[in-house]
Amino acid sequence: MNIIFIVEDNGVQQEIVNIPVVQNIEPVNCETMDEEFNTINGKTLNLIGGKGLRNFSFSSFFPSKRYSFVSFFNFQPPKYYINFFEKYRDVRVPLRIIIVDKYRVVLNMLCRYNFTYSFRDKAGDVPYTLDIKEYILPGEVDNNV
Repeated sequence: MNIIFIVEDNGVQQEIVNIPVVQNIEPVNCETMDEEFNTINGKTLNLIGGKGLRNFSFSSFFPSKRYSFVSFFNFQPPKYYINFFEKYRDVRVPLRIIIVDKYRVVLNMLCRYNFTYSFRDKAGDVPYTLDIKEYILPGEVDNNV
């Protein structure tokens, strides 16, 4: 499985980051925007709402050295990834996340994220967690009803 983050500007790719080690992805959650309310006679009704935003998280580590299971092309020092995620979080730019499994795109969406990382572990690698939440451009809100 591969996870790719792309920075876009008006649909043009500006920067691409491949996650070097993908361990496990939590299930993708997509809640509905249903609303419950109580009627005057005490019954509870559920109004069907629209689709909520998809969200999921994954944890892994940024390797500090070249392991045999890390592609030579995907290897960057941990600080490279930390700088990337902090930079685009701070400038408030959504990223495109693409997840490819067995040569098939299984997810392709704009997202915002919470990024948490630890200092180096005993091997020198940097553990991290990314909490991903779908981002919909304001002009596209009506398309996802």
